[in-house]
Parts: sequence; structure tokens; C-alpha cells
Amino acid sequence: MGDWSDYFEDFPEENPANWVNGQFVHPNSEQARNIAHAKKLQTLWQDRVATEQAKLDAEIQAIFKSIVSLSFDFQKKSLTIASPSQDVSVLTQPQLRHPV
Repeated sequence: MGDWSDYFEDFPEENPANWVNGQFVHPNSEQARNIAHAKKLQTLWQDRVATEQAKLDAEIQAIFKSIVSLSFDFQKKSLTIASPSQDVSVLTQPQLRHPV
């Protein structure tokens, strides 16, 4: 008795890999070549989408980091302006000017 591959060569309809959506597709048919080509294209597109998504994710992360950095810089400058060593009342009280 030969290998399973020999059996499937003689009886391709018995090979489960030759059935697509419940329909037999002969491995040497044009339909089988079209299915194989479509699977390759699908894989290529999935890889391309994954690559583009990774680039976009990295760009979003860089933007987020710059926003966070700017926020911390702003908070640091705000604390520097109103530091305890200065008279805070000058910063919080409006300067009233009387007309002369």
C-alpha cells in the first residue's frame, strides 16, 4: 500500500484540502489557481495593512509623547511663576489703578 499522497493523487476528491466551502475543486483547475492567487493577495494585503498600522501607531505614540511633554513643561513653568519664594498675592491680586 502506498502513501496517502499517492492515494490522493489517484482520488483527489477524497482529499479534504480540495474541498472549498463544501464544493470540490480539482487541484489542477483554473479555479484552484485563482483561489491560491487570492490567498496570496490576501496575505500580502494583510501584511501591508499591519505595516501601515504599525507606522500609524508609532506616529500616534510620538504625538502623544510630545503632548505629554508639552503639558509637563507648561506645568513646570506655571509652578516656577508661582513659586513659594515669591509673593503669591502679587500674582493673584489684580493691580488697581486709580485715575489721577
